[in-house]
Amino acid sequence: MSIRLVLPRTPVHPNAMRGRFRTIRPVVEMAAARAIVSTTFAVTAALVPLATEADSESLPTPRGFAVLAEHGPGQWGDFYIPDGWVSDRTADGLRAGSIVNTIMPPLTDADRERGYLVFNTHYCDQVLPERTPMPQDLIPPNLDRPLTITATPGEYEPGSFCIRSLHPLKGLRVSVAAVEGTDGARIPVNHIDLRQVRYMPRAVDTERKKYALRPSYLEKRTSTDLPGNMTIQYWLTIKIPGDQVPGEYRGRVEIKADNALPSGLNIRVDVLPFHLEEPPTIYAMYHLHSGTWRHLYHHLPGALDRHCEDMAAHGMNGVITYGTPEVVSTKDGLRIDFESVSSLSSTPISFADQVRGYVRAGLDHHVCWYTGDMNLTLEPFSLEFGTPAFNQAFMQIVGTWESYRKTQGWEFPFAYHTDDEIDAGDDRTRRGLVTLQTIREMGLKTMMTYIGLGDRREQSAQQVDIANFAGDVFRAEFIDERKSAGAELWTYTGSATYGFSAKGDRYFFGLFGAAIGADGVTQWPYQWPDPGWDGEIADASFKPLLGGGGVGHNYSFATPEGLLNTIGFEGIREGIDDAKYIHTLRQWIAKAMESDVPRAREAAVAAQQRLDDLIAWTHINRENVHYIGNRFLQWYEATCHKQPHAMDGADFDRIRGQWITDILALRSALGKKAPPPE
Repeated sequence: MSIRLVLPRTPVHPNAMRGRFRTIRPVVEMAAARAIVSTTFAVTAALVPLATEADSESLPTPRGFAVLAEHGPGQWGDFYIPDGWVSDRTADGLRAGSIVNTIMPPLTDADRERGYLVFNTHYCDQVLPERTPMPQDLIPPNLDRPLTITATPGEYEPGSFCIRSLHPLKGLRVSVAAVEGTDGARIPVNHIDLRQVRYMPRAVDTERKKYALRPSYLEKRTSTDLPGNMTIQYWLTIKIPGDQVPGEYRGRVEIKADNALPSGLNIRVDVLPFHLEEPPTIYAMYHLHSGTWRHLYHHLPGALDRHCEDMAAHGMNGVITYGTPEVVSTKDGLRIDFESVSSLSSTPISFADQVRGYVRAGLDHHVCWYTGDMNLTLEPFSLEFGTPAFNQAFMQIVGTWESYRKTQGWEFPFAYHTDDEIDAGDDRTRRGLVTLQTIREMGLKTMMTYIGLGDRREQSAQQVDIANFAGDVFRAEFIDERKSAGAELWTYTGSATYGFSAKGDRYFFGLFGAAIGADGVTQWPYQWPDPGWDGEIADASFKPLLGGGGVGHNYSFATPEGLLNTIGFEGIREGIDDAKYIHTLRQWIAKAMESDVPRAREAAVAAQQRLDDLIAWTHINRENVHYIGNRFLQWYEATCHKQPHAMDGADFDRIRGQWITDILALRSALGKKAPPPE
């Protein structure tokens, strides 16, 4: 059979991106980015078996969907605003993007009769409750302007649209019908997840009790009461099965409400005829912190495995973990037990069981243990940090773990993250040097975080195997420093609003990580509620204003039933996918350059130049500007915050569209057909 696949034909060359990289509107660019080149691929049934309806529905629910809860506390419109707090959306610094349109487009009689507007929006473009559609974003009920998703087999890929109420809507219900190809193939229903974006109040001025509603986590509800003159965003994620037949698939979103006319929009899914290849980069979250377990339902059965499956489904292949063994002082010395829960922490799970969870989920490409002082400075030990007695006890715990993990067959790369941001102050430098030297003397691998202060950074450089630099203060000089030392370069927490924006996290894990050639890209943290919270456990993460406005950091919110991912965590997954597209393109360029086909070599040279231009354009602070001492004036100039704030979702589409076009062109030049599923 023949499958006609429609892909981008005129992506913008990266040389054109050196100025302000803008588009007329996301919907126009999405259409232009996808309409464009038409290539026909011959795929035989023997090569990629056609999934029947019965076969497709028998596939297990993807791991990234199986761990999810339905929704957070209360109703969708419950924002939990305490008395005395007032809304202020004028200058809160949390918009993480462009100006928000609040001017309604001209309404037709049909719009007023229907009671709401449906409009396109890119998932990277932050949607606020006051946002109104631009005229060209509207999706009239009878117009075939589909929400289009392009993905490879095995990939999770999101799409987004909004509903703007013209009056209060009762019982708003949105559902997805089957997504089918022209030849009878279909994407399984359990591989399609449709959710709403829940707004959460963020304190913008705790002293004056001012807040702003911001999009936060994704939840699923059978129906919603939507207040009048408010916008709700819907987030559609499709997991393409690994053996899905390439080609075009169509579906339909149905919209109904008790007091409004029905409507809907079409879905189009373009499944690409190649698989993504995994880059050698480590992707990891900082996971678990003993002082916060009681807030996050970690004591419930299966909680750890849900966390690990969730991280793995979002592209993580490693982890940076907190934890401690049970250590007891006896007359014969220390008794160290990694299978028991530590009496000095509130964690309901042993350190060994934590690691088992990481191994089960495949987060074992690299594990880093944030040790701190191993609780040895606390009672009943009360050892003074850095004394011979402390050092001996510290070494004994590390040595016992090294022996223990070998008995378990855990031979994966492992490093000791002994302290935090060693260059942030004199005391941190002193403490960090002690533990780093101890680990190095034992011949083990070390890791340390940095905020980039020169003198203190240089003091520890020779003792650090993995230097993990804060992306917010990254300077290009760090790259050469680590290369000259023959050590690994990692980065963490760049472009982040801690779950409240997709595009900053996407940029950091994708373009930025690739541009600096990172060996690892990490984020702090997976879950960490406000440590000052003293209310009900269930309220700690979901109702920050009730605790005085303190904000925890959650890329995935915990409930007793499962997890609720944030839009930022979804952005991380898309950033890692961007890195996979880059790596896949590089593999095809290398194949073409080694071939004896002139056309393939020419295409490879052109594709390599476009990729090099894009990497050169990506802002990694090549000017080596340091913002300390002038933080707020230079925040957007000196860090990786600058570029994603100047981009919108269509920019990301256009860039990835170029990679797809180049991969397909190289495959065609080499005469490659769609390979069997990996």
